[in-house]
Amino acid sequence: MSAVSGRWAVVLPLALVLAACSPGEPTASPSRFLTIETVGVVAAREYVGQGVGRQIRYTLDDGRTLDVDPATLDQITGFPNVGALLLMGTGDRPWIMVASRVGSREPACYMLSHPAFDRGGTVQVDLQGEGILTFPKAPGYKNYGTNSDSKILQRGQCIDSRGRALGSDAGG
Repeated sequence: MSAVSGRWAVVLPLALVLAACSPGEPTASPSRFLTIETVGVVAAREYVGQGVGRQIRYTLDDGRTLDVDPATLDQITGFPNVGALLLMGTGDRPWIMVASRVGSREPACYMLSHPAFDRGGTVQVDLQGEGILTFPKAPGYKNYGTNSDSKILQRGQCIDSRGRALGSDAGG
């Protein structure tokens, strides 16, 4: 056995053991932890201006108005339409995304169909390479449980209109 193959005989099993023991963590780098700055349900959407400077004006259900320049934002899941939950913020660049309502009960459930991790008083949703969103848990938060890495067993997370995690309650 050569010195090189002998060294690999020790290194390879050690690497496999370390890989098997590493915790299940979100897939984004720490620079992609996204800060949520704006959350609201879109009550109206219109285009303002023409050509290169054209913007989208969103009126949220609480009366706030936002003029958004699509060219300056990372579109994680696209731009929201009326009735959807708009989420905007910053990370390593400004971003926007949408969560669609499911079910008909109140409080409304806006679904994020991504893996999530239970972090005590918060839930981290892993947008799988796009970034990590952290939501506070709403009163009454519930889920189907977690695995040994704190990964929440159900695939989707309900978010309320205030940007709080509801858990598995998708309404009816």
